[in-house]
Amino acid sequence: MQTQYNSNKITKARESVYNFIRGNKIKPSNDEGILLRFKLNKSDILPIQKNVKKIIFKSLKIFFKKNFKKVDNFLQIYEKEIFQLPIITPSGSFQPKKEIIKEYNDLHNSMVKLLSKFQLLQHIDKAAFVGLRIKKGESIKKKKEYDKRSYSTNKIHSDAWNGQTSDSVISIMVFGDIKNNCIQFYKPLNIKRNFLKKIKDFSDGKKYYKNLKYLGKSLKNELVIFDQLCLHRTHIRSKKSRLSIDLNVHWKKNKANNFFDKSSKRYNYFDLKKWTKLDYSKIKQYKITFKETLEKFKNN
Repeated sequence: MQTQYNSNKITKARESVYNFIRGNKIKPSNDEGILLRFKLNKSDILPIQKNVKKIIFKSLKIFFKKNFKKVDNFLQIYEKEIFQLPIITPSGSFQPKKEIIKEYNDLHNSMVKLLSKFQLLQHIDKAAFVGLRIKKGESIKKKKEYDKRSYSTNKIHSDAWNGQTSDSVISIMVFGDIKNNCIQFYKPLNIKRNFLKKIKDFSDGKKYYKNLKYLGKSLKNELVIFDQLCLHRTHIRSKKSRLSIDLNVHWKKNKANNFFDKSSKRYNYFDLKKWTKLDYSKIKQYKITFKETLEKFKNN
């Protein structure tokens, strides 16, 4: 009985974090309590797509020392070259470098404008760097190998289980096979009080809830806000890759609604005033060049 009480209390508290969105003039097209969706039109997504393409093509030119033809299906044609870039981490996250800082600043500013348009910006307390991520299509063999990792995103999980303590993630699918290389979302039912604590393996997460309700998957031309209570996983049924944007945010809210294990120092967050004017050229780890990054990899 106590578990059920805590489950309802935590779920309602986390859902209430987004009451400010429900009070805006611009409403989400779909509201599942811990998962909110906004439809994007062409003018909303185009600036982000243009800036992502600029980052990709300039990175290719710098690293391979040649020009690449700007084609619409660049992700499919240049996939091999893109994955050779030294600025991509094993998890698929792009890391800004000195030569492409202007393009990253432009991407960041396009996100600021988009969040402002949808009346979300003014409700942010703190936010992290805007993340550009690529997910490679997988064969069955590679998927099985990746699934063996403790924090494989192919497993149903909350980012809180990996130490993330932001309220939610804002996600936008940008390019690629979005239909078959996407994110699936779930609502956990009958959760335990310590549901949002860090754990050693995503596979252990099923011990902290009894059932799941499927909430759908990420879609094209859509901005998604999903709470840390919203479980999710990478769902790949394609050998084609996709590019997406993700942003971790803390909202202005009642701190009693947190329920996180403890604050994490692994992630950098900036208060709203600083975040809206963030200049990536002033971030220490982003001042290194492509060449310096490559030399660092060779020495490790």
